Amino acid sequence: MNNRLERIIDEAYRVFKPYKASKPLDACTDCCLGREQEDELVSMAIRQIPFDLFYEYNSAAKPTQLNPEEVLHFLPRLLELTAEFRFTYHSAELVLSRMACLNLEEMPEIECMVLMQYAELLVEKALRQYPLPELERMDSIIAMLYNGGFAVEPMLTQWENNGSDEALLHFADLVLDGLQDKNGNIYKNGFADQTFNQTFQNWLKRPQVLDGFKRQLEEVVMHSNSYDSEVVERCSWAYDKLYYGL
Repeated sequence: MNNRLERIIDEAYRVFKPYKASKPLDACTDCCLGREQEDELVSMAIRQIPFDLFYEYNSAAKPTQLNPEEVLHFLPRLLELTAEFRFTYHSAELVLSRMACLNLEEMPEIECMVLMQYAELLVEKALRQYPLPELERMDSIIAMLYNGGFAVEPMLTQWENNGSDEALLHFADLVLDGLQDKNGNIYKNGFADQTFNQTFQNWLKRPQVLDGFKRQLEEVVMHSNSYDSEVVERCSWAYDKLYYGL
């Protein structure tokens, strides 16, 4: 984890420290989370909660209406594990779904600032790491943050302007593996809503986005001696798909 991301997580622990959680937690204790596990979660210092226990809590069945105080209490640990790409849900897109009960725009300024900086730094980290753990795609990371209440457009702009080889490879993966119909021009993520999918689709159709990534892909193909053969091959396939049209 980079130093800036570590610092913002430390700040999250400080800012959200006043929030407390108490029993019963918003997690099914009939078949998902044991009573002893619930006791541990409530009594343990949140920074010490082990990954496996937090996974059981975060992925447990939960009520439609969540207790925001409980979400905010556990939020720093959730952000920390997620920044390490240790996903506490069976699908990365749903890792931050408990945050959906929060309205970021109505939160105190310091809390909102911490979360916004966290999202920006997490996207930056993911864009500069390829491949991601568990072979997650970059659009899944963006969907994860969207399902946590963050806006899509700033994250897409980060991707478009990043310029790293890793960000380009993430885009190639999206083109090759993330488009659904036989012509390759429908984006759909089953763990996000129609607004997210349409925003992503519109972004992919923007000429400046396509032209920018085409130029980068062509650069890799034209200077193939500087890259691994598998990278060149994947970029070549993505370029061909873009060339013949999304």
